[in-house]
Amino acid sequence: MKITKEASADGRLFIVRSDCHGGTFATILTLTQAARQDFPALTDGDIHIVQYAGDDYPGTFGIECRVPEGTLIPATYPVRQHSHHPDWVVEV
Repeated sequence: MKITKEASADGRLFIVRSDCHGGTFATILTLTQAARQDFPALTDGDIHIVQYAGDDYPGTFGIECRVPEGTLIPATYPVRQHSHHPDWVVEV
């Protein structure tokens, strides 16, 4: 599974997504573990599980989160250039 990490242009949100079309618990757990490596203060309540649609990466799964208070997004997270939802969060 390929994991992609991205940040919002305003630095308030980040996304960790897979290239998998199956939203298994194992996939979500792997994405959560990857996010917690960069954001150890992340709680379960901070994490939104999403399934993407549209032209970018339809049918794949990811997690989207607000950056925990007092934390900066690492420079290794490229800025996502566009989003169709104001907060990116579409819960399933």
